[in-house]
Amino acid sequence: MKHHIVRTIALAVLSLGLAATASAKDDHACSIARAGGAWGYSVQGTFLLPAGAVPVAFVGTFTVDTAGNVFGTQTSNAAGAVSKDVLRGTMTVNSDCTGTFTVDIYDQSETLLRSAVWAVVVIDDGNESRGTFESLVVWPSGMHVPAIAISNAKKVFRNRGQEQ
Repeated sequence: MKHHIVRTIALAVLSLGLAATASAKDDHACSIARAGGAWGYSVQGTFLLPAGAVPVAFVGTFTVDTAGNVFGTQTSNAAGAVSKDVLRGTMTVNSDCTGTFTVDIYDQSETLLRSAVWAVVVIDDGNESRGTFESLVVWPSGMHVPAIAISNAKKVFRNRGQEQ
């Protein structure tokens, strides 16, 4: 009887410990819900056009909802030509904190200018991300443009829009 009670207590303690560990792990799991919210970002890089390399820089804001929809605006600078752009797209975040940011970039009159796919990693408990181009297509030609660039983004309001 004594061994049965000790075994039952040991099993209960072990079960509670595993539940607490699983709960703590889930609190820090990456997801699109944790990445949801308002972001500010900057991008620096180079578009490798047939006519030659073009330095580019962007700065802007975007919002990600808990379904992964992205909306935002940016100021673009390509070789000194500045424009105001509108962003629409999607973001995915995997449990290992890697993901994809797919965005269409429009001018102020809603003409599609570019489509970009970024590989991203979400860090700092879902409050920051880093990224690099996977692909870039320039419209209306549909030309695929090699691009080298990095993005840095931070939540505008830390911990808002995250699942609890």
